Amino acid sequence: KSEVSSYVRVNYAFRKFSFYGDMQYRFIDYSYFGTSEVNGALQEGREQTTFSFFNPKAGLIYNFSTRTQVYGSLAVGNREPVRDDFRQPVGGVKPQSEQIANTELGFRHQSPRFLFKSNVYWMNYKNQLILTGQINDAGGYTRTNVAKSYRLGLELEAAYKLSEKLTVSGNV
Repeated sequence: KSEVSSYVRVNYAFRKFSFYGDMQYRFIDYSYFGTSEVNGALQEGREQTTFSFFNPKAGLIYNFSTRTQVYGSLAVGNREPVRDDFRQPVGGVKPQSEQIANTELGFRHQSPRFLFKSNVYWMNYKNQLILTGQINDAGGYTRTNVAKSYRLGLELEAAYKLSEKLTVSGNV
């Protein structure tokens, strides 16, 4: 696997707002050759695939005060299949790269003794590589692409500083 990537990030603050954006470009040349055990038999294998990904992200933070903020972000990410996805594809179908569009909204409040964070996210996938529940002949787990899927969630975190040396914290 040969990879070249570049990344640029911009931050801009204006009054109570902070804007940020970043862009990543990834180029992957993925190839292998040689003898592999596939379904109990030795087979000559050769694979060469290239991927070109553009992964942008943008966000906005509003500062109610130095202690309290709300934020939101939008991002697109792409990821290539791993070696085993190519070596033992489910149903002989060549795996595709997966793409995620991620949206997040959150709230943070921090004082000298108390911290509270909440985050809501929605991850919308295209061609997500998921586990099939099957195990291949070598004992590895198999994955396959699913055309559309999503994850929706809520994250909560809180902490309270009881003393200089003791803090109680938790997350869900």
